[in-house]
Amino acid sequence: MTPVLIVEDEDLVAKTLGRWLGACGYDLAYAANAQDAVTEALEAMTHAEPYRPARSPVEAAVELRRCAGTQFDAKVVARVLEVMATG
Repeated sequence: MTPVLIVEDEDLVAKTLGRWLGACGYDLAYAANAQDAVTEALEAMTHAEPYRPARSPVEAAVELRRCAGTQFDAKVVARVLEVMATG
């Protein structure tokens, strides 16, 4: 399994992912929505709520991979996990 590092600077993830998506020819409105869906899900999974504990970064990465291509855009998931892994 690929190691996952949670990046403290969410702006760095957004800027890096945004540049990559634009370079790949994604429609920027679609790319922004796809990126938001993945990053919001990641944040929700890794933060505790009164009704459930937080998942570990590895558990969250596994869930994102499981839902890639169905609930989330697979290319966006791959890039988010790559950005997280490289810090």
